[in-house]
Amino acid sequence: MATLDYYDPSWGVNAYYSRENNALVTLNAYLQPPIFNHDFPAPFNYAGIGVTLGHELTHAFDAWGSYYDAEGKYNNDWLLPDIRRKFQERKQCFVKQYGDIKVQVDGTLLSINGSLTANENIADNGGLIAAFNAFQLLKQKVNYPKHVFNGLRQYNDEQLFFIHYAYRK
Repeated sequence: MATLDYYDPSWGVNAYYSRENNALVTLNAYLQPPIFNHDFPAPFNYAGIGVTLGHELTHAFDAWGSYYDAEGKYNNDWLLPDIRRKFQERKQCFVKQYGDIKVQVDGTLLSINGSLTANENIADNGGLIAAFNAFQLLKQKVNYPKHVFNGLRQYNDEQLFFIHYAYRK
């Protein structure tokens, strides 16, 4: 087994994708509430650690990660040019969407530079979609339990997923 170079101390609270190692790294301290708890119901864990894992794995295919192959070596040729072009076209949708966000702070109108935040915005969206889809697949299993919580009885599992997603942010 190959060794993995850590970029954070083992007690750090972080998860990240390492292009050079083609590896998803989740430090132990990160696997704590509200991100993960073995006793949490599925909607909470999928909205917590599921979204994080999906986010980090999306970085393997973003504007930087897509230039590294399965061995973590820089390789400009492994992704078909048509696929790379389509990614760039779709990336521009994120650049525009986030660039159009305006927030007024102390009387000054501020905006996000969508080009600078594109990889993180794509990973945030990709992680959320992947985790929610995985959660929906889990619910199709025969023995999936119905979750009932005091104070949250009015919410279904999908609503609980998004409530926890908002809480963890």
